[in-house]
Amino acid sequence: MMILGCSKTTMRTRPPASNMERIAGWTAVRAVMDAFATAAIAMTCVQHHATDLTHSRSSGSFPVQPAHTNHPWPWLRNGAAPGFSVILALTDTTVNVWGGSHEIFRRQASFDVLRSEVGKPDAVRVLGGTILIFRHDVIYSGGASTVHNDRLFCNIFSEGESIGNETGLVTWKK
Repeated sequence: MMILGCSKTTMRTRPPASNMERIAGWTAVRAVMDAFATAAIAMTCVQHHATDLTHSRSSGSFPVQPAHTNHPWPWLRNGAAPGFSVILALTDTTVNVWGGSHEIFRRQASFDVLRSEVGKPDAVRVLGGTILIFRHDVIYSGGASTVHNDRLFCNIFSEGESIGNETGLVTWKK
């Protein structure tokens, strides 16, 4: 997992953006996602490409998301280079990440997961303007929110990976 950020002060003191600034902002974010895909190629020696950006908003009182992966069948990867998920937080948010949880799918072909095998999640506080990058096969969940929670999401698929925006919902076993 990697976290990249910018100054929170800068984010809050800017005046509202014009339409042209918004278009430039989306174009810049897309360029950053393409740069991450290029970096993934350098890290894995496998072709990667960024998908379209998706804007997500949780409004009002929103509970913790169920634990899930951004790959519907992570055990079918068979050692192939992973794809990545990229979240650009537009507002402060929390993401719960079960570090190292991708290893479990090398041992089993099921989302029925023993909590004792993955441990407790790390609650990662992601400030607005920060980018969070993690493997598609890592178990995570969005934290609870009581305010608008805006974020941009992008998949960076590895060569041959064609999973769309499908996820895998984890069922916790005792």
